[in-house]
Amino acid sequence: MEAYLVLVESQAFAADSTGKLSAATLAFPKKVRFVALKETQEHALNTAMEHNAAKGLIANSDTEWFVLKVTFSADEVVALFQAGTLIRDIPRGGWRHYGELDLKSFQHEWAQVKIGPIGMQAWADMILSKRYQVKICGECSGCKTAGVTWVGGKAWNTEEYCVNCWHSYFASKYAEPEEEEAMDESAAKEA
Repeated sequence: MEAYLVLVESQAFAADSTGKLSAATLAFPKKVRFVALKETQEHALNTAMEHNAAKGLIANSDTEWFVLKVTFSADEVVALFQAGTLIRDIPRGGWRHYGELDLKSFQHEWAQVKIGPIGMQAWADMILSKRYQVKICGECSGCKTAGVTWVGGKAWNTEEYCVNCWHSYFASKYAEPEEEEAMDESAAKEA
């Protein structure tokens, strides 16, 4: 059986350097207790992009992904099922692995994939349209542009924003700490 997982660089480095794969190793939120493995590389890539799309990077930047392909023998699959650590997840097209997977015990390989920007509209479809109500003829509360907007929930006082304002919000919310530190350092040098 082949299973795929697509990670960002920091997660791939953690998994590769420790030789361990778990929700904790990958720095998943504490409520996540499993690693989702997918049946195909394409499905794993789409899942990773959707989970990381809130950061906004995929909309207008090239992104790099690290694909882990793990190959399990039939005996290994049976042993993991019997141990209760590998569970089939048919609705999501893959498996859930609970606990820690020692990569050194299984055949595995890494690949690096670079994907070009998907564009603002595709990003909006992937993130905004799944979370917020779409208004075809709205007015952005941020930049006052007329057109398609997405209505925020109570946290946004149900105000509506265009794709560019939402993108700016998510990009700043999920800015990488290293980028922020680098920006702070360069600002300090300029001062």
